[in-house]
Amino acid sequence: YGICDENMLDMSNLSRVIFFVLPRGLICGGFTLVCNNISKIIMLNYSYGKKMETLAEIDGMTGLYNKSKYLSMINGKYTDIESVAVIFWDINDLKIINDTVGHDAGDELISVTATSIRNIVGPKDMAYRIGGDEFVMIIMDCNEEEVKEKLRKWNTELEAARKEFKFPISVSTGYAIGSGKNLTDIIN
Repeated sequence: YGICDENMLDMSNLSRVIFFVLPRGLICGGFTLVCNNISKIIMLNYSYGKKMETLAEIDGMTGLYNKSKYLSMINGKYTDIESVAVIFWDINDLKIINDTVGHDAGDELISVTATSIRNIVGPKDMAYRIGGDEFVMIIMDCNEEEVKEKLRKWNTELEAARKEFKFPISVSTGYAIGSGKNLTDIIN
């Protein structure tokens, strides 16, 4: 007979179930299971890829973006922005703390400073750790008063951190503002 639909019309109800409905139901059920498993595998791979992408962009100690992300952003995203501000932070005397008290204390100093920076990041800002004790924030579409206000907020954050930290915290800061087309000049 074969399994074509035309032959199904000539068969009894029991034969139809045995030769047509049952095999097709099993094939459909098997296909559904396979598709479901493939879908789960694709979603797991997607979420794993997203985690890897995040790990590739984020500094593990500070939670800020890392230098690789910084370099990719300054070569692409900011060049079309009309007004860009760049704020730099550099922790003073980190080597002295590392040498006298230990690297754990130095790491804590880096984390405390990074947290004070992370706490002032707004929707137009991106903050990066670009070196062992160097941080940078790039702010899009801003003016000098906004930068000064951001630094005032940061100083408040740092003052609160100084009260909790066991050792003196000293951080140098500087900023520059200009057009995104000249971002390299602003950074320099």
